[in-house]
Amino acid sequence: MPERFHAAPAQTKPAAVLMTPADGPWWHPFDDAQLDKLVEQAMASSPTLAQATARLSQAQARLQTQQAAAAPQVSLSAAAVRQGGPLLNAAGDTGTLWSAQVQGQMTLDWLGLLQTAQAARQHDAQAAEQTLAVARLLLQTEVVQQYWRWRAAHDEWQLATLQHARQQQALGALQQRVQGGTVAALALAPVQQALARAEADLAGLLAERDTALNQLAWLTGQAPSTLNLDGQAAWQGHDVPDVPAGLPSQLLVRRADVLAAQAGLQAALMRAGMARQAWWPQLALTASGGQAASNWRELLQATARSWGLGLVGSLPVFDGGRRQADQRLADADVQAAAAAYQQAVFTAFREVEDALVGQRAASQLGQARHQAVLSAEQITRVARQRLALGLGPAQALWQAEVDEAAQRREWVRAQAQQRQAHASLIRALGGSWGG
Repeated sequence: MPERFHAAPAQTKPAAVLMTPADGPWWHPFDDAQLDKLVEQAMASSPTLAQATARLSQAQARLQTQQAAAAPQVSLSAAAVRQGGPLLNAAGDTGTLWSAQVQGQMTLDWLGLLQTAQAARQHDAQAAEQTLAVARLLLQTEVVQQYWRWRAAHDEWQLATLQHARQQQALGALQQRVQGGTVAALALAPVQQALARAEADLAGLLAERDTALNQLAWLTGQAPSTLNLDGQAAWQGHDVPDVPAGLPSQLLVRRADVLAAQAGLQAALMRAGMARQAWWPQLALTASGGQAASNWRELLQATARSWGLGLVGSLPVFDGGRRQADQRLADADVQAAAAAYQQAVFTAFREVEDALVGQRAASQLGQARHQAVLSAEQITRVARQRLALGLGPAQALWQAEVDEAAQRREWVRAQAQQRQAHASLIRALGGSWGG
């Protein structure tokens, strides 16, 4: 792999990045208690996460089943058989035969097939465990991104509501001047048009906010009517963590989906080896012992005892081509797993590069929007001072306030995009860039 990502900030010396998986709460630097609670609720109640957890339990149970196959198998049987006739009894009498028997069998793993099968199941369990880690990170990322989507829509809606109220006031004042004959009626059209656009904008922002709330409710396993979020807490002053310079591409070796694909490839390789070993004979050691009597009361005294030890070998001679087909299937599984592993690595590179580009663009956009807000505030102050001194019309102050509110809305949206881009980068890196 290349030493570093193309879109990562450069530095003159290698970055001091821990290579261990980051299991800590990567969203804590946002310093938002409400967000922390939502992520905890999602981790505890998400149906998607419950499905991934169940699949891990299934893989672990299959591993235990395979481990049991290598252990000796012992069974105890008891029977009472009513029998008669010359084939069963030389005297031709009818009677009941009582019997008890212990049987044991142990497969001799002289080719290592059972050990290989067990190792393959272990890799299956590892893949399921990494898949669960992928599901956890995806859930956390989705909650964080939807939360910032909701916060931005909520704050934008509040700013748009204030802007709409000012436009209504401006329209009312202008209507009074039109009625007084100091202003032509034609001057009402632009203000009325702007007010109509503001009302449509309010409806869209309200729908955006409610949609994000519904998504958060679904992610946290609750009904939207029961999810109450506080939109008054300040969040725009908290900085987004900076990306360390010189991020090494080796960070991707800990991505859960890459590890899962790697484990799947290893399991497929082992099963391909097992398919080739199917041409060799299988050996099993058997043992049995028991006793029988014509009366159950005499069973413990045993009118007859029997025991046996055996070495059983089996080798299919003709199976209609099943072993050849199994071998071709196993080889195809290896090819598919290798392609999946390669695709996982390429996908990881693409997602990190895209996330780095998005994070850089969001950061630059946020800085530009902040400067635009500062400029709009300055224009509003000048317009207010000119109006107070009688040097400017009220229309100029109204327009400056409308423009300032619009710039603040853009800044709110840009800050939310910065946080969403940061969450996307964390997901692409597999959890964080630190330990």
